[in-house]
Amino acid sequence: MTVTKGGVARPFISVSATIFDDPQLKTGAFFEDSPGDVAPFEITTEFDDVIFSVSAGLDLISEDSNMGLQFRYQGAFSEGIEEHSGSANLSIKF
Repeated sequence: MTVTKGGVARPFISVSATIFDDPQLKTGAFFEDSPGDVAPFEITTEFDDVIFSVSAGLDLISEDSNMGLQFRYQGAFSEGIEEHSGSANLSIKF
């Protein structure tokens, strides 16, 4: 997409899903050099089995490609998750 004073605008969007067949993470651990009566332990974390991700943004590039401006949005959604983040980035070649 051409910008009126020269340069290019490149919009984008991406949607994806991550599906876990076992939405549980288990890990075992122990403390090094702990007394003999301290047993190893296990930590279990459960999370949603489907997580949807969305990314959208706009790249603005100058006509001579010496300057660029980027805007980004990212989101993650599931039954127990709602995350939003955004960023802007200006780059100038010299």
